[in-house]
Amino acid sequence: MTPEMIGGAAFLSFGLVYVIGWLLAAIGSWKVFRKCGEAGWKAFIPFYNKYIRFKLYWDKKYFWVYLITYIFSTTMGANATGVLALVVAAAAICGMITIIKVDFKCAKCFGKGAGMGILLVVMPWLANIILGFGKAEYTA
Repeated sequence: MTPEMIGGAAFLSFGLVYVIGWLLAAIGSWKVFRKCGEAGWKAFIPFYNKYIRFKLYWDKKYFWVYLITYIFSTTMGANATGVLALVVAAAAICGMITIIKVDFKCAKCFGKGAGMGILLVVMPWLANIILGFGKAEYTA
C-alpha cells in the first residue's frame, strides 16, 4: 500500500466515524426535542437545532451571541494576525463557552447533574441517546 492509499483510507475512516456520530447525536436529539414538545425533525437542521436548544434550555438571545461569534471566528480566523488574532481567539472561546453553558443547562432541565453536562460536551451522541431514550423528563 502506498502512503496515499493509507492516507485516503484514514480520511475515509474518520469521515465515516464523524457521520455515524452526527447521526447518533441527531437521532438522540430527535427524541430529546420530542420530549421537550418540539418537532423532532428540527434536530437535523444545522444551526436551527442550536437555536431550538438555546430556546428550550437557556434564552434565544444567547443563540445570536453564539452565532455572531461563530461567524466572526470562522471567517476572520484563517488570516488573522496580531491583535485581530487575539480578538478572533476571544470570540471563539466565547462561542465555546456559550455551547458548554447550554449543554449544562440542558442537563439541568432533565434533572441531571454536572456529569451529564460534561457528557453532553464531550460525547453529545451518547448523551443525547441517553436523554432521548432514557427515563429523564424535561422540566423547563
